[in-house]
Amino acid sequence: MNVSDKSVDVVVVGLGAFGSSIAWRLAARGISVFGAEQHTISNSFGSSHGLTRNFRSISQNHTLLYPLALLSRELWFELEGNSSNTLLTQTNALIMGQKDKGLIASALAVVAKYGINPRVLEAADIRRQYPIFGNITDEDIAIVDELGGMLFPEKCVTAAANAATRHGADLQENVEVFGHSLDGSGLVVQTSNGDIRANQIVYATGAWTAELLPRLKLKSLRLFINRAVR
Repeated sequence: MNVSDKSVDVVVVGLGAFGSSIAWRLAARGISVFGAEQHTISNSFGSSHGLTRNFRSISQNHTLLYPLALLSRELWFELEGNSSNTLLTQTNALIMGQKDKGLIASALAVVAKYGINPRVLEAADIRRQYPIFGNITDEDIAIVDELGGMLFPEKCVTAAANAATRHGADLQENVEVFGHSLDGSGLVVQTSNGDIRANQIVYATGAWTAELLPRLKLKSLRLFINRAVR
C-alpha cells in the first residue's frame, strides 16, 4: 500500500518485540502510528524469534529496573487477556552465583532496596531441588524470583501488533525504511512504499541500526556461540 502524503504522529521502524510493543502502547494512548517492518511481522531474522525468553522481576542489571519489571508483567498479562495465546507463564526463576559477588550481589541490592523477601537456597538445597545444577560449588547460592517465568516471543510480537492495529495503528509488512530527513514542516520518512510525514520517529531496528543510522558510528557485535554439554 502506497503511503505517499500520509502523515502521522509517530513512525515506528521495525516491528519486533520492541517496535510492536511501542506501537501498541502509543496507539492505546490515541497517538497516530505508522509501523514499518521490512520482513513479516514475527519472523526469524531479528532477535525476537524462537520459542521462549526469560522473564525476571529481580534484575541483576540495575536496581531501578524492578518497578519497570512489575509494570511490564502487568502489561504482558493485559496483552495476554486480549489474545488467544498464552504469552507469559510464571514458573519462578533462579538467580545463582557466589555469595555476595557478581549477579548475586546485584540481585541482593534489588531485594534490599524494595523490601522483597525471596527464598534463598544454599548449595545443598539447590542440588537437592534442582539436580541438573549438581556441579555447583559450595559457595554458590540461589535467589528464587517467584514472579519469574518465560515469555513466548513470537506470540508476543503478534499479539502486540494486533493490539496496536485494534487501536488504530497502521502496521505494514515488507516495507523497507531507508532513512529520514527534515524539512520546514517536520520529518519526512523514506520508505519503499513512498514518503510519509511524521512528528517523531522511533528506530527499533536491532542489528540494522548501524546501517540505517551511520552517523551514530555503531559497531555490530558478532557472537559465536558454543554449547558445552556435560
